[in-house]
Amino acid sequence: KFYATEQVVLSPVLMNIPNNTYLISFPNKELLKNENFKTFLSKVGMKSGIGDGAIISCFQRIYNDFNTRPIDPNLIDLLKILISSIRNHEKCSSAIFLPSEVNILHRPPELFINSSPHLHEYLSEEQLSKCLHNQMHIHSAYKLGARPSEELFCTNNDSEFGLEEDITDRIKGLIREMPIDSVFKELIQNADDAKATEIVFILDNQDYSSHDKYLVSNLPNWKSLNSHPSLSVYNNKGFSGEDIKGIQNLSVGGKTSNRNTIGRFGLGFNSVYHITDAPTFLTTCSGTQEFEFCCFDPFFKYTSDPFVRRHKRGLRRGIPFHHSDKFFDQLYPLRYEHLRRNDVINKSLANIWN
Repeated sequence: KFYATEQVVLSPVLMNIPNNTYLISFPNKELLKNENFKTFLSKVGMKSGIGDGAIISCFQRIYNDFNTRPIDPNLIDLLKILISSIRNHEKCSSAIFLPSEVNILHRPPELFINSSPHLHEYLSEEQLSKCLHNQMHIHSAYKLGARPSEELFCTNNDSEFGLEEDITDRIKGLIREMPIDSVFKELIQNADDAKATEIVFILDNQDYSSHDKYLVSNLPNWKSLNSHPSLSVYNNKGFSGEDIKGIQNLSVGGKTSNRNTIGRFGLGFNSVYHITDAPTFLTTCSGTQEFEFCCFDPFFKYTSDPFVRRHKRGLRRGIPFHHSDKFFDQLYPLRYEHLRRNDVINKSLANIWN
């Protein structure tokens, strides 16, 4: 059989893939030992490895043959190699297709990565048909635009929630200037500014990391957020949409004494970095039927790739009330009724405050 030169590469990586006529390795290894012949092949346009252009052309040929029909399962090995070989994901994202669990090709943004395996049981047949094939390279699929599976059940899948990149050095400076007991003072002040009538401090020593109903639960460090003792703080005033925007824009200079100028949260909220690398809050917003779950991660320790697409350092998810059971282990430690049942307003905490 004859092939166009753009359908053949000198690299042996595509050898022995059944029924593959789309992009192949040059079949005769002995001939490639002849440098003159190898030079000839290069002169006529044959590439030594798999470039992005060849990958795009190959996907187009496969899609033209199968369109919306299931592809030959033998081609999964080929697609797996192609996807993991992509260099410029941005360039390729709009030009290639990825296979679903049922071997149908889709544009990457139409597919969902199984980032939270426990959600599999909640997926409808149609949603399952839009899950990325389990043999595909997850990091590459994510970079091409495939979405984490919890987005099927969440709103406000906000890639831009969190702190700016240069905030870490400023936080270090601020906590040097603030005594550790300012944490309680500032959180009480925030509650007062919000016109809350109740605030509760609870030291929760429980370890929740053995559970599995988390957001983006495949992130290696994500569960560890719930493995350590935590200071849980409740007040009876939810955040507004403006509050969620404002808490991300913590000013570090200027009129720090004027709370009307610097906003409800002001500099003082940064004092919580005395005791945590990842301040996390759960709130309801007036006029909505959902929880807002937000986590700051200034050191990219917990919300690193592949499943959290963002430029700022943090994670935000809106979780409708009727889907909250799907992320029970993520929300439970922050739910007020759970904290109340614990009835553990720790005396040592009161001593620190005194």
